[in-house]
Amino acid sequence: YNLPGLYYDTTVAGQHAVVLGPDKFCEDWVRFDMSDDQLSWLDNILKNDADAGVHTYVFCHEPINNTVYGSEDGSWGSRNSFYDYRKIDDVVSRYPQAIFLSGHTHVYPGIKADDANRPIYVNDGSCARSYKPQTNERGSWGMQMTVFNDHLEFRIRDFEGHQWLDEPLIALFDR
Repeated sequence: YNLPGLYYDTTVAGQHAVVLGPDKFCEDWVRFDMSDDQLSWLDNILKNDADAGVHTYVFCHEPINNTVYGSEDGSWGSRNSFYDYRKIDDVVSRYPQAIFLSGHTHVYPGIKADDANRPIYVNDGSCARSYKPQTNERGSWGMQMTVFNDHLEFRIRDFEGHQWLDEPLIALFDR
């Protein structure tokens, strides 16, 4: 598949999707940053979508620190991620219509959607092995997202047990 670049936007099933990619590397091989060009491009897209009343689904492998389980200070998702997460957080956090979907943390899937003035943050959990922070249980889980007019619904899949788990997680657009 010929991707247009390290970062791009597209429309999928009528929804605006933005894919971010590392384009600025640091001396520490496990960390990266995003260039000012990419951040400016993202800010422009998010502003235009906010003005149009459109939700923006932002996909990035790494989470923004302190947004979802596994991205807390000192965790895998914070130590091996953005060199300076505050730069992307400064852009994304200004747009509550954004849904920021990430992985990388190796923890059970979850969402953070408790503040109507902030974006919805999603940890998709999809990786070979991960754990539940509350119980330290090990497993392999992922999410299925369904978009409705007024909310998002996330179902958690146990890949090893071949079954759906728990009740769906719900994130309301108007929180």
